Amino acid sequence: MKIMTKFFASFFAVLLTGLPATVLWAYTSVIALEMENVWQAALAVSKPLGMDNVDHEKWKIRTEWVEDEIKRSKKILPFTKKGPEIKRTYMRRYRLNVELRYVEGRCEVKIWGEFQQKPYSQDIRVHWKKIKPASEDYELERQHFYAILDYLRKERLPPEVP
Repeated sequence: MKIMTKFFASFFAVLLTGLPATVLWAYTSVIALEMENVWQAALAVSKPLGMDNVDHEKWKIRTEWVEDEIKRSKKILPFTKKGPEIKRTYMRRYRLNVELRYVEGRCEVKIWGEFQQKPYSQDIRVHWKKIKPASEDYELERQHFYAILDYLRKERLPPEVP
């Protein structure tokens, strides 16, 4: 049942927008600068995370997996606003994808993350599970975009974000 729900959600997302569901949740903005300048900034900002795949012809960057620890809470009664919560510590790993496109004389920057988590455990049999991003996960995408803007600002290339 859960698989069918995900299938129909993805199908309708593609049907209504023409875009895959993963792209719908990307952090996207437009910068009025040359693509090459933004590309160099994206490379410089992504380099500390480690580069898994860099494709200059397609203007795409994918970082390596970055692991960290995160605390998540879940309500015992999901349909109530108040009530007891269960707090757990998870190991999370993520990688960020950056894609540049030339749109109407400007550079469109699209950043989206792939997120996985598993319960905090030393047991190697516990596998990573792909998760739907939460608000703190989306924050990583936004921070990466602002790091690119900050790099461009330091290089004295003033971006014009509409």
